[in-house]
Amino acid sequence: MKMYLTQRAGEEIARLTKKAATKNIKKDLCAFFLSLGTIENIRNVDETLGPKGRNSSCKKSRVKNSINNEKNGGFRLYFIVSEQCDTIIIASMYSKKMIQNYSKEEIKRVFKSANLDLKEGKLRKFTFCKDSN
Repeated sequence: MKMYLTQRAGEEIARLTKKAATKNIKKDLCAFFLSLGTIENIRNVDETLGPKGRNSSCKKSRVKNSINNEKNGGFRLYFIVSEQCDTIIIASMYSKKMIQNYSKEEIKRVFKSANLDLKEGKLRKFTFCKDSN
């Protein structure tokens, strides 16, 4: 399974890593994806946003914060799953303590920006997980 970050997600993770309450974000993200195992399990997780594509879907999920186990202490994750390419693109994430929810307009911007990063070759490899290739 290949995993990538958009520019936006990379910046958000870097910002969250600097805060004491969210410094384990990289480990928490890895734990989330590794606990699901296969691309099919990841594709079936939580909420699908908008119509499913033939080979990909836009997803929203909650990732637990290993430092703060309160429900509102976790992270909201937006990502794209491409079953055909066996690929996950992390589009955006934020701390639930800082932002309650993205608006529908913001969610559209997140996935539009991810698509643009993909087209322009601006995705970065997600290398925090030892088990992702």
